[in-house]
Amino acid sequence: PKRDWSSDVCSSDLEQEPNNPEGWMRLATSYRVLERWDDAKAAIAKAAALDADNVEVLAEQAGILLSATDPNAPFPTEVRAILEHILTIEPENLEALYFVGVAAAEAGEKEVAAENWVKLLNKLDPQTQAYTEVRTRLETLRAPAAPAAAPATPAPAPTPRP
Repeated sequence: PKRDWSSDVCSSDLEQEPNNPEGWMRLATSYRVLERWDDAKAAIAKAAALDADNVEVLAEQAGILLSATDPNAPFPTEVRAILEHILTIEPENLEALYFVGVAAAEAGEKEVAAENWVKLLNKLDPQTQAYTEVRTRLETLRAPAAPAAAPATPAPAPTPRP
């Protein structure tokens, strides 16, 4: 694993002051940069346990957990729960609105996804790429499902020639 002096210093500071959520968050961020995912998850979990309603800590926790997840894996339920908690504290948090929408859409909860994305669109500048991306996701979500393909009609058997 990669090593970094800042994570070593931060870790030794936390031995002296283990109930410091800011210190745990700095350590988690250092581990995230180093892609030491298990260490990052452990450190941010300690920060979140010490400061459970701090949106910055919760957002970092969600980010670390998402970054440590295989991009082809389903949206992690733990991350969705963290993001939903963020929305109880800060109902207009842009990242939480976006990612709760993504998780809901993936889970087939179209109404929940649409509700979050509409709130988000109302907060974004229509001239931005973020607005365009969210609007496209919303349009795709609301598009009627494509009708099932009709079964192919078999070609008539050739008629024998006399």
